[in-house]
Amino acid sequence: MEKQDCLKVGKVTRLHGYKGELSLKLDYDLPYEYEALEAVYVEQNGKLVPFFISSMKFTPKGYALTFFDEVDSEDRAKRLIGADLFLPEADLPEMAEDEYLKHELVGFQVTDNIHGDLGQVEAVLDYPGNTMLRIDNEHGEVLIPLIDEFIEQVDKSAKSIVVNTPEGLIDLNF
Repeated sequence: MEKQDCLKVGKVTRLHGYKGELSLKLDYDLPYEYEALEAVYVEQNGKLVPFFISSMKFTPKGYALTFFDEVDSEDRAKRLIGADLFLPEADLPEMAEDEYLKHELVGFQVTDNIHGDLGQVEAVLDYPGNTMLRIDNEHGEVLIPLIDEFIEQVDKSAKSIVVNTPEGLIDLNF
């Protein structure tokens, strides 16, 4: 499987227990949509390697506690921590028009209702408890929390995002 035929859908975040179970963070508002997955591609040394799922259960915080076939020890599982997860676009769960994967937003043009054009999303940064859109423009870097209260509209076909940020947030970045 080639990376250009896939979409990044998450990351292996940590061990869960000592028998090889891993905690996966999936980039989807409804991670349980992934519960029928049979396999996922894990990036290792720049290549996508298929890992078959023997069990997956979800936590209330949206993490997927997962056992992969052939990963039956803490040692083997540790090698996967931090690895990005990919799925072929054809295997992605169907999403409503207003749903998106966070990493799909890279390259989208961002406009603020007050400040106007802010630039393009250069990266989506996952911090504990907060996901941020990183936008680089002529004034420098702008960070906007990716939360419903700030995101007014995401138009996937136009590759645009309209935000309504609170007073002073944009000014913090300059």
